[in-house]
Amino acid sequence: CALPISRNAAVKNNCHNTALAAEDFAIQNGGFYSALVAPFVSFFPDQDGDGTGDLLRNPYTQAQSEPVDGQADTAGQTGYVPVVQGGVNVGYWVSGFGEDATVGPNGDGIIFLASNGQ
Repeated sequence: CALPISRNAAVKNNCHNTALAAEDFAIQNGGFYSALVAPFVSFFPDQDGDGTGDLLRNPYTQAQSEPVDGQADTAGQTGYVPVVQGGVNVGYWVSGFGEDATVGPNGDGIIFLASNGQ
């Protein structure tokens, strides 16, 4: 069925947008990354036309709820986890969860996992 494939593509797109927003936040904050998602939501696309960034839409639930703080662990979720060294946020991991816990290269539901290299 093509529907899970397109939904998984949307999850990966949300992960990419999360990484871009985290990088934009760091550029404007002396190279330091946010500990939480909330401070960089304004760097996401404006989806409702109010002039500010909005949370991203979960392709499985249609809720405007992504990303979440922590590792993704439910269908369509995008997760953000800061990388902390010496008490400083020097990077991040972004994860994306597919249709269920059996998908992904490790069979754990994670279909996307990337960091800024830290």
